[in-house]
Amino acid sequence: MKKIMSMILVIVLLLGLFPMQAFASNAPMPDPMARVQRKPGLAEIAPSGYQKLRVSQKLLDVLKIMEGYSQKAFWDHQQYSIGYGTRANHQNEILPNGEAGYAEAERRLIDDIKSREELVNNYCRNSLRKQPNQNQFDALVSLVYNLGTGWFFNSRMANWLRNPTTEIEFVDAMGQWCSASGEVLFGLMQRRIREAIIFLKGEYYLPARPSREHLIKTEEFKQNPTRYVKPNGSLPYYAGIYLKYDSPTEYISGERARYKQLGDVIGPLSTPHSSDYTFDGWAIVAENNHDISPRPASSSTVVNNNLELAAQWVPISHKPSKPNPSKPEAAFPFIDVSAGAWYRDKVEFVYANKYMAGTSETTFSPNWTMTRAMLVMVLYRIAGSPSVTDAQRGYFVDTQDQYYTDAVAWAKANGIVDGIGERRFGPDYHVTRQDAELIFYKMCVDYLKVSNKKTADLSKFDDADKVADYAKEAVQWAVATKMMAGDSRNGGLYLEPKGNLTRAQGATLITRCVTDIIN
Repeated sequence: MKKIMSMILVIVLLLGLFPMQAFASNAPMPDPMARVQRKPGLAEIAPSGYQKLRVSQKLLDVLKIMEGYSQKAFWDHQQYSIGYGTRANHQNEILPNGEAGYAEAERRLIDDIKSREELVNNYCRNSLRKQPNQNQFDALVSLVYNLGTGWFFNSRMANWLRNPTTEIEFVDAMGQWCSASGEVLFGLMQRRIREAIIFLKGEYYLPARPSREHLIKTEEFKQNPTRYVKPNGSLPYYAGIYLKYDSPTEYISGERARYKQLGDVIGPLSTPHSSDYTFDGWAIVAENNHDISPRPASSSTVVNNNLELAAQWVPISHKPSKPNPSKPEAAFPFIDVSAGAWYRDKVEFVYANKYMAGTSETTFSPNWTMTRAMLVMVLYRIAGSPSVTDAQRGYFVDTQDQYYTDAVAWAKANGIVDGIGERRFGPDYHVTRQDAELIFYKMCVDYLKVSNKKTADLSKFDDADKVADYAKEAVQWAVATKMMAGDSRNGGLYLEPKGNLTRAQGATLITRCVTDIIN
């Protein structure tokens, strides 16, 4: 009997080995990025009690890139910050050079984040009475690190965590915090999507390709970082839609940001109202934070990228019942540039001299951001539209057969602009204020030779330390020649070198350049 029982046991053990061997030899290795179905909400607390969590190294690596690294202390809204966005010991503090500085910055980040870990643990355990898993915890800590704890109480996000519904409603609830000083920011919209993907999918995407100062430690990021970085500022699953309502005469309130699943349609769009203007529909004016030629948008428009929509307005007294091309154009046709606007005379100058055109027959769009192609096109016109060769036209692979092809070819051939790598120019990329000044500097000093290399002291500007080293000489020249005066607010004077250049600001720089320097 014992022999029979022993034989049965051996057979059972052998049968148990076969599927394991087959799996080990034939089945593919599990993909760490495999998109599995997850329950959207937090779990119940186990009978053994709440499990206290700490953030993962993955989140730390993502946070380091989202926050950015600064070796020197800088003013960051309400405090002096240093390293990866942590509080500086004093306003002149400087971290050590090289990896010692990066390591010190990461240590401070870990210390700084401990208090946020405690806040989220207490919130989940005592208020929600739920147990998050690691990726859910990481996403909530990232949100608290960026926003604080105000959303804990009486918010759509808090309601969703208590009574979870659909994934897209979670993304929309999280995405309500994507503005600063009343302005919706593309970077914050993307951060909210990134945090939502961490929470819902357990997938971590880097905001940019890591460089040395980030000291990436997560092994899967190290091995193949490009897998976790999407091109053109995009992310999987979801896209953000930014709606700009502002009419030419008044501020109009309404929903500013919404989120959709990729491949879905925009859905119902509101119809804003203005006292003196008629709403003329919505137009898509940017994709993935790059300006495009406006095209109409409707509720059935399919969402494949992050979109910026702008309300279109026409004066009630001027809207024709049908097109009338024979009607003569007014001397100054732009209805969105009021007579009292600070930039009115600058826009009149660039329009009269055909340096800049409108974004439509009746709009100039002064608050839109200028692109690299727009700015180079203006300088090309100022220079008299010189001829270029086919070889010069063919240098950049992303500027072929466009209205700005010759302008970019001329600017590149004369050292006024350079590319962004891999023979790409990035014509639709936004232009920052410091990059614009660098381009004007190369145009006036190096190409036209109509100005000397004048230098100004930047110490009077509260954000002078934010000027990049490559642009410092150009910004000093711009201040010395009075092309750049800075913006006054709250008793301080600011250069805002990394702020995007608007069309109104561009018209101002062009006017000053032509009238005060070239002429």
